[in-house]
Amino acid sequence: MSKLNDIIEKYSEAKNAFQTEAAGLLKEEFKEFFKKVPEVKVIKWTQYTPYFNDGDPCEFSVYGITFSNAEGDEVFNVSTWGEYGGKQKGIFAFEGTYYIPDELKKREEQIKEMESFIFNGAMKEVLEATFGDHVVVTVTSKGIDVDDYEHD
Repeated sequence: MSKLNDIIEKYSEAKNAFQTEAAGLLKEEFKEFFKKVPEVKVIKWTQYTPYFNDGDPCEFSVYGITFSNAEGDEVFNVSTWGEYGGKQKGIFAFEGTYYIPDELKKREEQIKEMESFIFNGAMKEVLEATFGDHVVVTVTSKGIDVDDYEHD
């Protein structure tokens, strides 16, 4: 049993080291994005494995990447679906790159690049290992918040 315990300990250490390194590299990547696109103050998405997929295998995925200029407490009110109520306050929130507000058209390439980065097939494994399953991830220039997420 001691050999099994050793391998479990090595796995745990390697996993922790990976999570720490990945989180640091992701923070750097997001920091660069916020420098290139200062109008965007927050990137937010959900990531989870569905409980049911109509008979198909349930696989972990990333959903609803939202870009917004919300700050402070408003960051956590940004919805990843439908209309965002802060619009009347001059706050924009858009999911993906289907609709990019006019004031961000000049930054469209960088926004699409970030969306592709997050949705990259191999990246979803890194995001799951780093932040977990059934969570909402909120990224700002100040850091990354991860909260539990419930879905149907």
